[in-house]
Amino acid sequence: MNQHGAYTKHSKNKAQEIQGAVLPIVSKYQLECPFKGAILAGEFTEPSLKQLESCGFQVLYIHYKDIVSAFALAGIDMAFDENTSEIILAEKVALIERLKQDQLEIVKSSIFNSNKTNIERFTKALEWKIQKTLKYVVITPLYGHNFQFQTLKEAKNFIATYNSTLIPNHLIFNTFLIHVKYMNDDSVDAELSNTQSALDFLERILS
Repeated sequence: MNQHGAYTKHSKNKAQEIQGAVLPIVSKYQLECPFKGAILAGEFTEPSLKQLESCGFQVLYIHYKDIVSAFALAGIDMAFDENTSEIILAEKVALIERLKQDQLEIVKSSIFNSNKTNIERFTKALEWKIQKTLKYVVITPLYGHNFQFQTLKEAKNFIATYNSTLIPNHLIFNTFLIHVKYMNDDSVDAELSNTQSALDFLERILS
């Protein structure tokens, strides 16, 4: 496999690892509308970055060449490829670990300046995401009777012939449908079967 092929495979694998690690956490805390962000540095292909973005990630990508250029200002040759020996890599790491604070500041400033626009875009997206200012809450109490069917044909026939303009008598409360909308366009939907559950839900996400 050539160097390009190796980096392509590496990028794809890393993107998949990030998704596999982060998405279950996002799902677990979905009521908090968490920020999905990834800060990547090194060699990543455009398809691997698009793969993360398609899954809702905000991606800050610092290119390999920017890192090499930054450390060059501190007198360290950071360049390497898949043929670089572990001994050489260890020597480079040792040199980095011996950098003084003023040298590290030079490296940091170079990386920040080279990626200023992307860093600002990423931080603004983060700031916007964590703003949990309430826009409105929609609560829809649902009443009605449950109808059970054994086949798709029966279910479709019921819907097709149902008279939605006729209000049935003796309606039974079923559930609260709650839709919470934030100013940053995040939203949370829930279906709660009783009053206390609905109150607990609102208290949890809005207090």
